[in-house]
Amino acid sequence: MYQEKKVKAPEEKVPKKIIQSKTINWKSYWNEEYGFEVKHPKDWILTGNSISKNNCHFDIYNLTKDKFTEMIAYIEKGGTNGCLIESISINEIEARNARCSAKWDAENYNGYYLNWNKKFFRIFPWDEKNYYLKPREPMPSNFLECDRIFNQMLSTFKFLK
Repeated sequence: MYQEKKVKAPEEKVPKKIIQSKTINWKSYWNEEYGFEVKHPKDWILTGNSISKNNCHFDIYNLTKDKFTEMIAYIEKGGTNGCLIESISINEIEARNARCSAKWDAENYNGYYLNWNKKFFRIFPWDEKNYYLKPREPMPSNFLECDRIFNQMLSTFKFLK
């Protein structure tokens, strides 16, 4: 009588690739007064609350609780000409991403809103050429490179303990 026996195939040894973070060689910016850290490409320049290169800007604003609450309430009502807002997580920090029609609003409300440990921030990535994006408008192709870097920078944002 013939009996079939299952034989385990030898495991294939595949070398694991070491994938380094795209931000590993970036500079770190620490703001001890406001208690956060963010990384940025080495060739970007830090000026005041802005980290930029060419037309790409990554601005970080410290807000009072009242101003933060006022801005979120305005966005949630839809602004003067429409806003989109979504809840997101940035390094396990709850945040809101707002995109309003900046051409029509008296004040620009676009950006990421974060609050943690009684600290309130608005992070506003923008491109000088495409500053006035309307909600639901597709992102222009020349903004995509800025946006790719902004997302990498945003992924490094964290509050200091």
